[in-house]
Amino acid sequence: MQPFLPVLPVIARYPFIRATGKFLEREYGEISKIFTSNRSIEREAIEMAAERLKALADGKEGDVPGIESYPLLCSSCDRDCVDCEFLRRLDFSCNACCLCFESCYRYSSEYFDLKAKAKVSAVYYLAIRAMLSHLSPWFRRKFAVKEARVYRRRMLEDLENSRYDVLQFLASDLGVKARFEENGECRIRVTSYLRGAVRIRDEKWRLLNRELSDGWVFIGSKELVRLVEEILREKLEEPLPIDLPEEILEEVRKVQVRSEVERVDVSLPVRIEFFPPCMKKILSDLQKGINVPHTARFAITAFLLNIGMDVDTIIELFSSAPDFDEEKTRYQVEHIAGQRGKGSEYICPSCETMRTYHNCYADCDVLSPLTYYFMKAKSFAKSRRTGACRKPKLEKKVKKVGTEAEEVGAEIQPQSD
Repeated sequence: MQPFLPVLPVIARYPFIRATGKFLEREYGEISKIFTSNRSIEREAIEMAAERLKALADGKEGDVPGIESYPLLCSSCDRDCVDCEFLRRLDFSCNACCLCFESCYRYSSEYFDLKAKAKVSAVYYLAIRAMLSHLSPWFRRKFAVKEARVYRRRMLEDLENSRYDVLQFLASDLGVKARFEENGECRIRVTSYLRGAVRIRDEKWRLLNRELSDGWVFIGSKELVRLVEEILREKLEEPLPIDLPEEILEEVRKVQVRSEVERVDVSLPVRIEFFPPCMKKILSDLQKGINVPHTARFAITAFLLNIGMDVDTIIELFSSAPDFDEEKTRYQVEHIAGQRGKGSEYICPSCETMRTYHNCYADCDVLSPLTYYFMKAKSFAKSRRTGACRKPKLEKKVKKVGTEAEEVGAEIQPQSD
């Protein structure tokens, strides 16, 4: 018997599945043994988790363990080891008891290699989630966006290799009730569709723009992967409180310090303290990995270009967005900058337009976000010439509207003079 053999490749590639917990329980008994182990496999996996968080705190990617695309072995097995309808039909009613995987008596010469790789990924996943529980919600959101994107790329690779069984398994494990059709397209229960689509601010994801029949929504296979990514991102953002040894907590504190000083604005060639509340809010949301609507993305891009920011820095700002695609983002930013298309740079929307699309967060008594910025910049320059220290008069005119405008842009630290 080779326990967990069918699901070991899935754990190694996608350690967020529920079977990972059962696998670790069988291997270690108690979770605490993982963090106190002196064996190289556990120490290296935990170190990999710490390095991944440090890289994210420094604005880099870091490494995520995994293996190449691999099938779900149960799909090609003709043995009826356990009376489990889930494995027969890849149904979505599985409660992840894992008795079927634990009782597997299929043989593979790759078993011990797959088991070692699954263990590395599982320990890495557990360690990084436990460490994140000691970090700020802002940093957890940033991690969730980046990590979910890594797994989305892997799912797209599996899609290219027609690993529909693996994708069906992952979707079901996350509570997504979906089915692959013979042509590779999908149908998904409307409740599952709304769980993911509600977080994607794009017109095409609105339910009224979809084909709906008998409670099923018909979507493309890549769109299913996108929905799974959104639901996974929410899961990764949740804290997983586990007691950690002091030596690991010391590494977490190092990450905390680095994450506090890591803000995109430290290298911006513009003065963030002069930004109007609307632009501070949009920029803050981008940094948090929140899905920002396209109207707001256009507004912040045009605004930043108009005040002198370069294209590459703006693209970096968008890198925390859940649906970030560097090639598409570069095309869109360059188009707004006038480097593509008709060659004309777009102007930042007026305050009236910002209000129309619900992107306005305060009554600033100006006609345009650009007017706000340049008035504050001019007032600041004048105060420096005269030696005055008082705040610009414009700030007195700002009236906050609603609770959403309170502490707007609090995540953004202004540059020092």
